[in-house]
Parts: sequence; structure tokens; C-alpha cells
Amino acid sequence: MFTAIMTAAWRGFGFDKGDEYSELRFGFVSFAVVKGTLWQQHKDLKKQVERLRRTNDQLQEKLAEHGVYLKG
Repeated sequence: MFTAIMTAAWRGFGFDKGDEYSELRFGFVSFAVVKGTLWQQHKDLKKQVERLRRTNDQLQEKLAEHGVYLKG
């Protein structure tokens, strides 16, 4: 399964091809075609990042209850 992506941001002009994608750039408009597995991996990783951020926030709240604050 393939997914097509169009972006509107300055990306220059050119063509790129990787293992699981092809991209054609026309200045502000780019078109990319990626294999379904790559796009699904991206979506799965975004979900995992959100879960980890929630867990991190919860842990920081617990530490703050005990007067421990993390820098950064």
C-alpha cells in the first residue's frame, strides 16, 4: 500500500528517492509517495511519543509532590 503526501513549504527543487519513498520538489510544493509500512510506522511512533510524554508529565508531577523539580 502506498500513501501520497503533498506539502506546502519551501523545500527547493529536486528529486529524492530512498528505500521506501520517492519525493519530487517544486519550490513550495512537494509530492512524496511512501510505502504503507513507512507511513504506518510514523503514525505508530507518534502515538508512542504521546504516551511517553503523558507518562513523563505524570512522573514529573509525582516528583513535584515531593519537592523534587527537574531542570530543563
